[in-house]
Parts: sequence; C-alpha cells; structure tokens
Amino acid sequence: MNITQIQSIYFIGAGGIGMSALIRYFLFNGIPVAGYDRTPSPLTDRLISEGAAIHYTDNVELIPEQFRLPDQTVVVYTPAVPESHTELTFFQTNGFEVLKRSQMLGNHHPIETGTLHCRHAWQDDHFIHDSPFTETVARRLQRISGRHPEKLRQQPDGIRTERPDRSRG
Repeated sequence: MNITQIQSIYFIGAGGIGMSALIRYFLFNGIPVAGYDRTPSPLTDRLISEGAAIHYTDNVELIPEQFRLPDQTVVVYTPAVPESHTELTFFQTNGFEVLKRSQMLGNHHPIETGTLHCRHAWQDDHFIHDSPFTETVARRLQRISGRHPEKLRQQPDGIRTERPDRSRG
C-alpha cells in the first residue's frame, strides 16, 4: 500500500489515542475519514468537529456510502476490536484492504510516526505534561531523532508544543 494513494480511510476503534492521531494526520492531508467507536468521548467529539464521520453502533448500514468502495477505501482497526465485529467482518469479506493500526504505522517513516503521536499529545485537551504517555513519546522522539525532548519542544519543526489552556471555567 502506498499511503499517498489512499482516497478514503475508515477506522474501527477510532476513539483511541493512537487511532485518533492517525485520523488527524489523514484529515490534515485532505483525505476523507470515517469510522466507528464503541462510545462517544470528548476526543471523538473533537474528531467529528475536525471533519471525521464517526458513529457508535456496530452497523454496516451506518458506514457512509463513500467508504463502501473496496478499490477506494483502506480500513484500519485496533486490536481491541473483536474479530466478530460486524463492520470489521464486512470489510474483510468484501475485498477491502484491512490493516491493523500497527501495520498502518509501519508504512510511515519512524520520525513521522513519532511526530504523529507527539503532535496529538501536545494538541489534545486532556494532555497531562508529565504523563507516562508523554514521557514515552519524548523518549521515542529522542531515540529516533537524536534530539533531546526539550530541544524538540523549543524547535519542534512545525509541531505545536504549547500546553492547552486549563484556565477555562
């Protein structure tokens, strides 16, 4: 699969932190995105406001028409989704290219993958500066970029690094 030739992409398990980073990447690059998640959350609400079409019922009829074309849609799912999931089964049995999240990430250059997660962590409204997730991202970015995380925060090469404003009342 050549990631630059994706015409539309559908995510099963769209509300997780890793999947939502991928969703934002594709939305940012002008690719139509739709998907399913089990429960609504502030993160899925935000993805919808950014342009993703997300629903919360495992029902093939809820998949938008544009995403039912096997030659134009790539499907990405998280391992948390059971193999018996109706939508996953539909895509697997109807000729779609179906990838696990890890397979999709394998198609990115490692620094880009780290950047996806890092950008997502720094932009998310629920960002916690010293969370284990953030520390893991920082260590990974340091390992693959050779730059200390503080240098990345100071010169992020286009990554927004400000902490969200928590003063809202």
